[in-house]
Amino acid sequence: MYKRQSKGQIILLKAVSKLEDMIKSKIQITFVGTGPTREMNIEYAKHYLSDLNIVFIDHIDHDKLVDFYNSLDLFVLPSFYEALGCVYLESIACGVPFIGVKGQGIDEWVPDDLKDLFLCEPNNIDGLTKLIHTHFNNRPRSFELNFELSINNHINKYLK
Repeated sequence: MYKRQSKGQIILLKAVSKLEDMIKSKIQITFVGTGPTREMNIEYAKHYLSDLNIVFIDHIDHDKLVDFYNSLDLFVLPSFYEALGCVYLESIACGVPFIGVKGQGIDEWVPDDLKDLFLCEPNNIDGLTKLIHTHFNNRPRSFELNFELSINNHINKYLK
């Protein structure tokens, strides 16, 4: 049995397994990190997704982040317990679209009219599968974040 993860990696792996029949091109997934559920994700991938190209790497040096993000077609973090992951901001700064989870910190930064294209419900394998499929078919690119929330728009109130 695979325990529930707050970062949602198993949800992503299950969604991608459903995509194999829908997307004819080869899918590569890269997981970055050494968190407590890494081994569980590796075992799941070996058992259920042996045909996919899944890479697990420990970390990416900060001076290589731009190259990493620019190598991606899509960044997915289906975390259902995330205040505001800087990885979303890094992704969009590189012009790489992302998929996140509704009700998390990133939700406030995505324009309302784009939420259904860039955010899915927490733990929703079918919804995440559909969003990833949409991104592969339509290739939506990045967008302007909701900069009303920028600290520069709020800090002046406290500095006066």
